Amino acid sequence: SSMSARTEPETPYGNHRLICERLVLDYGGKVVRLGYMYSHDRVYGALRDILDDNEVFLSRESRYSFSDVRWNAKKIVDICESKFPPKCLELGSSGSISLREVAEIMGSRSRFNQERKDVQVARDSFDDQPDTSSFIRYLHKLRGKKNESPSLGE
Repeated sequence: SSMSARTEPETPYGNHRLICERLVLDYGGKVVRLGYMYSHDRVYGALRDILDDNEVFLSRESRYSFSDVRWNAKKIVDICESKFPPKCLELGSSGSISLREVAEIMGSRSRFNQERKDVQVARDSFDDQPDTSSFIRYLHKLRGKKNESPSLGE
């Protein structure tokens, strides 16, 4: 699922995620809510817009607990293999970072739509959970690639 089921149940997407979660739980299933993920192979969403200096349709103060796709995949496998997994878990880094901070690190000239503030910070914690510094290191590498090749975003 998505953290939007908890943080944006009033939106069509968040509401549909919540309905799907209830169906899964009613039938004895488990729910894993994913937050904003990043991958070394793919840049998408608000992060792509910030990288490309495009307008971002969220508030600069929107906060996320960005986590690496690979960590999320490993954690999902761990949860599936667990004898007694909780009914609902949220995956993301410990801590969070605002889109304003992301834009500053990236040296972005993006403008932000101040009306829609999104906050998707994971509530659950794990022994092997990455912290926000992992994502910040990823941003610095991404910024280096952008500086090497201005057409990275194309």
